[in-house]
Amino acid sequence: MKKQFKIKIINLLIILVLLSSLFTFAYSIYRSNLEIEIVEPLYVHYKIENFELFIAPNENDSFSVINLFNNAKKEINCVFRSLNYPEMEDSLKKAEESGVKVRLFVNSDYMGNKNIYWPFTRFDDPNRKGMMHSSYCVIDKNIVFSGSLIFNKNTINKNLHSFFVINSEELASRYNSNFWQLYNNQSDKKGSEDKDLIKINEDLFVKPFFCPYDDCESLIINYINSSNDRIALAVYSFTNYNIFNALKSAEKNNITIKGVLEHKGLTKSTVPISLVSGLILEFIKQRVHTKAFVFDYDSVIAGCMNPTYLGVGFNDENILLIKNKKVNELYYNFIETIYNTSLRG
Repeated sequence: MKKQFKIKIINLLIILVLLSSLFTFAYSIYRSNLEIEIVEPLYVHYKIENFELFIAPNENDSFSVINLFNNAKKEINCVFRSLNYPEMEDSLKKAEESGVKVRLFVNSDYMGNKNIYWPFTRFDDPNRKGMMHSSYCVIDKNIVFSGSLIFNKNTINKNLHSFFVINSEELASRYNSNFWQLYNNQSDKKGSEDKDLIKINEDLFVKPFFCPYDDCESLIINYINSSNDRIALAVYSFTNYNIFNALKSAEKNNITIKGVLEHKGLTKSTVPISLVSGLILEFIKQRVHTKAFVFDYDSVIAGCMNPTYLGVGFNDENILLIKNKKVNELYYNFIETIYNTSLRG
């Protein structure tokens, strides 16, 4: 009798979770035609010594990355989730023609883009599980561009991204290490989690993580579990129950949760966000393509990885741990603005 009762309870819980997921999915379809304009400014351009941050950039900001290519002296090593952006392609082509060694590793979806079939372009294996989802560049072994920005006209004009440009030989070395492993199709890829934080200036420290070779899932969960006051997040897709359960536990421990999920990123596998009161679907007109977590008042994890099982376990991704109070505040205000606007809608 006890065993049968336990089975009934388990089945009931499964049904409740499924119903919650279906309700969330159906509600997103209903709300998708009610997208609202955001009133408060989202745009951020923050620059300090050796570090530059863009949140919700406009198309003009993409030219700040193109200018990095225009000013390159020796080499440009890039990993691209997508590349269908004429200005970017022209800049890289001119750099190649001027004698700069341009090496690209591009997601296999873009094998059809004949504008990037240059001598040192290679593509990801189209048949493997997971995909190449990173977007970053290393210029002249001392400048790193990375974040959630992907280079095609549609996403730059319609999506909300964040990205950073960092001047650091040590950080560039770690990104270059990941680049060469991908570019040379090395089977024994290694990450960066066993290395120390990198000092960018007196007030800002960073550490890159390359998924799945680093344990990106545990990194986020550990920061959730060690938070004392608040957690904020803005992601496109969320299917990872291990991270979700950590958020549920944090909320039960009186940690304030403010999280927004892009409603167009919902699938039947999306976590039942209604079980965490601080998680909501966003319904502003711009699509949220950021992948950012904010912890308490001095830590941010941001990059290209969504909290999904593919993101942490199979895709090639990169995220950056940033330790800085001002960067934490800027990301938190960005997420809070989307959160409050969506609630008003």
